[in-house]
Amino acid sequence: MVIYSQFGAQVGKTLAGFYSQQELDTYNPTFLRSRMIPEQFLNTHFVEVKQENLDDYLTARGVPWLVRKLISGKMQKGQFLMKPDGDGYVYNTGNAARNLEYRFKLGETFTDTGYDGKQHKITISMEGDKLKEVHFNLERDVGGEDVFFYSIQNGNLISTCEAEGNGKKTIWKREFAKKN
Repeated sequence: MVIYSQFGAQVGKTLAGFYSQQELDTYNPTFLRSRMIPEQFLNTHFVEVKQENLDDYLTARGVPWLVRKLISGKMQKGQFLMKPDGDGYVYNTGNAARNLEYRFKLGETFTDTGYDGKQHKITISMEGDKLKEVHFNLERDVGGEDVFFYSIQNGNLISTCEAEGNGKKTIWKREFAKKN
């Protein structure tokens, strides 16, 4: 068994007899990266500057016209701020009408209020170089999960969420810039 320090240097085989496999795995840099949110997502307040395909996304999700219009009016000027907090994170999101704060550990599912005011099971994890946020509405009968992917492109935070309806895939895309 090869053991690595947090910086990727080989430590040696002597530790194998003293530590469990789980403890040894924490020394593997690939394992560490999957358990941490990269700095580029942290400690920066991002505000929404552009949004594409929200109405198409909601249509694909089966949301009625009047409700889509109400949602579209509320889903503007979004914000994103994530900070480390002990062994977890604090995530503030929302807009002028509604702010949400989640306290979580990466990869662990928790129950909290979602963007629609309903109870959701939420999991925030890393998938490659993207931050992944999964919501499962506990009070909605149809629709399944909403899965948001966040990435950094040219210093801006990009959020995408896919929905499929009537045989057509729609991507709701939002772009956030650093708040001055």
